Amino acid sequence: METIPPSWEQARSKLLREMRSAITSGEPAAVNLSIPKHTATAYCLRQLAYDPSLKGRFLPVVFNDGAKPSPFPTGILEDGHAASEPGAVLRVGLMSFRHPELDYLVDLYVCRNLEIARLSATAEVEEYAFRRALETLGAPEMNRDIVVEVYHTGLEPMVVGFYRGVTEVLRRRAAAGKARNLVIRPRLFAGEATHENLTPGSPGANPGNYIRCIDWR
Repeated sequence: METIPPSWEQARSKLLREMRSAITSGEPAAVNLSIPKHTATAYCLRQLAYDPSLKGRFLPVVFNDGAKPSPFPTGILEDGHAASEPGAVLRVGLMSFRHPELDYLVDLYVCRNLEIARLSATAEVEEYAFRRALETLGAPEMNRDIVVEVYHTGLEPMVVGFYRGVTEVLRRRAAAGKARNLVIRPRLFAGEATHENLTPGSPGANPGNYIRCIDWR
């Protein structure tokens, strides 16, 4: 696993404490996930989804515009390992046109920029990302040994919705008794952004500028 920047570790610890407090004591009443960066949010949502002590509970979420999406389910997944590492790799981005240099790196995008631009509230963006995650990861071609590497750089409501969708897809697979051979592997951007002409050599097109987060399976 790649080295995590100290600032990421600190932000993750702070956010996880806030999330657990909201879940167990109702303080705060909801966690504003517009504030933390996706490098903290993606990690912390994974921790909550696999925490058996939080089974049957939910994380209340709010965004900067006051919109409240569906709460995030916690303790709903069981940690474990596949019998072998899946061989096939599919690289996906979360949204087209947000960072065009990703076109050089990914095979497809989960969400379309045009569709998100039509949505007025952040909760609608979260729900759209959730639905697209269900469609993309629940497709028949995902019923095989495969690692889905998810490259993303931000837009927090979309990140929250996507990982809520990941949680639901994996819950359904477990309930159906399917093998743990679908692996979702977040890759979080840690490079320097550039405003120069975009090329295959741009920072966002280089897989080495993305830090691997903990797998979901």
